[in-house]
Amino acid sequence: MVNLAVHGALATEVLPNPKTRGKDLGFTVANTLGGIFAPMLTAMAVRLGGYPSMFALAAFLCIGSALLIVPIRSVR
Repeated sequence: MVNLAVHGALATEVLPNPKTRGKDLGFTVANTLGGIFAPMLTAMAVRLGGYPSMFALAAFLCIGSALLIVPIRSVR
């Protein structure tokens, strides 16, 4: 936990604009949500249908993620 706190403190220091730190840190939170929810979803899938359902869920989520990325034309 200490490493996570130090990482958060250092991340705020290297952000380009101090006035938009909250918005910029929101991207960090969005990136870590997958790591939080993945073990829970995997455990539920394995419990409900075994490993085949886990792989089916993973394939479904990968295809869904790809479909969400397709409409993005460019980044700023």
